[in-house]
Amino acid sequence: MKTFHSILSTVLLITSWSSLLAQTDDATAVKKQTTTIKGADLNKMLGNVRFTDRKIYDIKGNVVDSAEAERRVKSFESMMGWVRKENGEYKRLITNTNTAIQAQSDSITKIALRPNSPKLQVGVVLDLKPLSKYVKPDGLAGKAVMLIFWCDGCYAGSLPNSYSQVNEVLLKYKNPEKLKILTITHHSVEHVSTALAKNPIVNDRHILDATAITDSYETGNRPIIVLTDKSHKIVYSIRDNAIMTPRLLDKLFREIL
Repeated sequence: MKTFHSILSTVLLITSWSSLLAQTDDATAVKKQTTTIKGADLNKMLGNVRFTDRKIYDIKGNVVDSAEAERRVKSFESMMGWVRKENGEYKRLITNTNTAIQAQSDSITKIALRPNSPKLQVGVVLDLKPLSKYVKPDGLAGKAVMLIFWCDGCYAGSLPNSYSQVNEVLLKYKNPEKLKILTITHHSVEHVSTALAKNPIVNDRHILDATAITDSYETGNRPIIVLTDKSHKIVYSIRDNAIMTPRLLDKLFREIL
């Protein structure tokens, strides 16, 4: 159940369904109106949560089979979180996703975490020229393209395997005939091996020491995920670590591949 515990540690029901949940470069992890929780504080909260009851409950208090709960969370039809009981202990809670509320939250998050670069905006046709030294443009013809710009230690208090949920989605749809996944970083070769041991990322090609590329796309050497359709029009672009990313990538891959 290692995967399930990873999902549980990051997909949280924190006080309200309308919260914006994302880990960003200014260490802000949760925003709702003027309320903020720093990323380091969120990780501290997670560390303080202890479960003496290993069961999983639905909103009515019924016990849910752990395998069924894992299936529902992986398919994004439900969310896993926790609630505090009257005795001060915590129990696991699984709730069905409210798609209308989720769509509102997604819209807010997309605006808040939109990349600054005009070259990486949704609706723009991705300029492939900065990649030509490493990937032949003909090799990308008719394929969706995914760019994962990453950096080591981008988030204060970030946990290992921070791309684990994205990786699960990528492994589900990985097909070099239809999709090209490029991971890109400005870090040196010496730096990368240690960093990727902590945070591996699924890819078809890893481009290292790529300051020329990150400068061309104006990423500021910050983490950004970009996905295009097969005509290379950008359909998803987000910076930092948005909790909605795995779910939306899963939906988009089903539509464009």
